[in-house]
Amino acid sequence: MTSSPVAIVTGANSGIGLAVSVALAGAGFQVHAGMRDGASLDALLTAATPPDAIHVLRMDVGDDDSVASAVASVLAATGGRVDVAVANAGYGTLVSVEEASLADHAAVMNVNYFGALRLVKAVLPAMRARGAGRIIGSSSVGGVVGFPFGSPYAASKFAMEGLWESCFGEYKHAGIHFSLVRWTLISLLP
Repeated sequence: MTSSPVAIVTGANSGIGLAVSVALAGAGFQVHAGMRDGASLDALLTAATPPDAIHVLRMDVGDDDSVASAVASVLAATGGRVDVAVANAGYGTLVSVEEASLADHAAVMNVNYFGALRLVKAVLPAMRARGAGRIIGSSSVGGVVGFPFGSPYAASKFAMEGLWESCFGEYKHAGIHFSLVRWTLISLLP
């Protein structure tokens, strides 16, 4: 059980996910930083403020059981509390539609769209029980504008944004807020 607000962040082993985890820890959250492996564990824990505010959470967003068990472990450790969930895990590939196999498209969709959906479905019951929560989706300009050689990525982000827009209306009266952060290359430059 914890009195601090609780956050789950997927794709937290590097980049945006790592930065979000550290920022949330610095703001007083108990952060459960989801990642497939602990390759960036030292960097994550060294960067945290305070160091004990970030807990590495083994989670593969591409796997139903992995997401369900990871979120269940957080809920068990926090007395059923998740205040913020950040669906950040994702990847893309640069390939033409002709050259991309259906498996290529499916792999990107499985992480970027279905991975986010798995997280949403796992945290919603606890948030609804508490009558509060925020679920943040990490998207990009690729979620509103397709680009050459980026069809698998753009399709997955368009789908994710549609999910968020639908959930916004479905859950706002339950006290659960859905937010999208749309990154661009410019916003990632120092």
